Amino acid sequence: MREKTCCFTGHRDLPEEIWDNIEIILFDEVGDALINGYNCFMTGLAEGADQIFAEVVLTERRRRPDIKLVAVISHAGRLKAKDPEFQRLLKLCDEVRVLSDRYDKGVYYRRNKYMVDNSSLVLAAYDGRPSGGTCYTVKYAEKQGVWVREIPVKPLLTDDEDILFEEKKKIVDRIKVEE
Repeated sequence: MREKTCCFTGHRDLPEEIWDNIEIILFDEVGDALINGYNCFMTGLAEGADQIFAEVVLTERRRRPDIKLVAVISHAGRLKAKDPEFQRLLKLCDEVRVLSDRYDKGVYYRRNKYMVDNSSLVLAAYDGRPSGGTCYTVKYAEKQGVWVREIPVKPLLTDDEDILFEEKKKIVDRIKVEE
C-alpha cells in the first residue's frame, strides 16, 4: 500500500482567508501525485487544512474514480464529532481506519505516525512552527526517508498577488495537459 499512497498534514488553525489559496496549491500537488501514479490519499480529517485536502481529493475522484480517500481517525470518540463538515466528509471516504478505541494524549501522534509509515509521499501545509503535530509529522517523515512536499504557508499570509497568480497558472496548465 505504501508505494503509491500520499498522506496529508496541516495546521488546524490556518486563517480562513488563505484557505482558497491552500486549495489552489493542493489541486496542483494532488494533480502531480496523480500524474506520478498515486491513487490512495490519507487524511486525519481534522478541521482546517485536512478538510481542504479531503475536498480536493474528492473533486479529483469525480474525474478519476480509481483513486481512494482514506480517513485515518485517531480514536473512536472522534467519530461522534458534532462538526457537520467532518461527518459529511467521513461519509464520502472510501475507507475509515480507527486506530484506538479511546482517547489518550498520544492518539494524534500515533495517527500521524501511522499515516507516514503507510505513505511514500507527505503533503504538508506547514508554516514553520518549531513544535506541534504538523512539525512532528514533517520531521518524522524526513527521518524515515519519506518524500515531503511542503506547502509554504507563510507566503500565503502576504498580499502578493504574483505568488497566487503563478499557483493558479500551474493548475490551468496541468488541466490543459490532462485534456
